[in-house]
Amino acid sequence: MPQKKLIWKAFERAGILDSRDEKILKFLDFLKHTPASCWIEVIPEFRKDHEACFDAIVPVLVEIDDPLIQSVLVKHADMSQPRERALVRKMADTVDPERHPTLIKQLARFNDPETSRRLQRRNLPAPLASLISK
Repeated sequence: MPQKKLIWKAFERAGILDSRDEKILKFLDFLKHTPASCWIEVIPEFRKDHEACFDAIVPVLVEIDDPLIQSVLVKHADMSQPRERALVRKMADTVDPERHPTLIKQLARFNDPETSRRLQRRNLPAPLASLISK
């Protein structure tokens, strides 16, 4: 996970590194000791043992303007979960189509009516707009 520095900086700005919440501290310790190429390990571990930290951790990750971080979050989003669905929809509102066209494509693949509506409201380049289900 070469994005670890970005993540730690975002956590620092958000005050997460100063948290006294035992659940958050446990997750931070796990993340700190996870190998550099760890997304495949972090997601299942987070869901299994750190879901209670979702509201503190995941929205901060969503705000990081890094295509790989955002792509991983979308790839692993469970649209049956309201919090995850809400964050995916927020990403549809804010993603920069010029910088992150691949993320637009990923978001379009959900075929979620609300996500599609949000993407349709955007001024997307024609090749990306054509991917959005009507």
